[in-house]
Amino acid sequence: MPLLGSRTITRRRYPVGSWTDGVYALGTPTDASIVATVQPLNGHDRQMLPEGFRQRVTRKVYTEDADGFRTVNQHAETAADRLVIDGATWEVFRVDEQDEYGSTFMNHHRCWIVRLDESTT
Repeated sequence: MPLLGSRTITRRRYPVGSWTDGVYALGTPTDASIVATVQPLNGHDRQMLPEGFRQRVTRKVYTEDADGFRTVNQHAETAADRLVIDGATWEVFRVDEQDEYGSTFMNHHRCWIVRLDESTT
């Protein structure tokens, strides 16, 4: 069953990066077009944001894409997925498991994203 309000967005996924002279560089990303729905956070969601995120522009994204979403993983040295939506770049900072939000009848993934400044993209 397709998600309500779905549209095509770009998911930019980074492989393991590399260290050169003590400086970490992101790997070369691969872009994939995915079908997703982008929604604003409600009041309860905004209260649950980590400190420093409440004043930033944030959204929730749902997709049925099998690869889902990835957050940063320092141990695996992988960067978080970035999403390109209407020309703006967003970074995934939280991925929810389906049972956390009570959706056992639909096979989809949910993440929370924050809009990046142009200087960080």
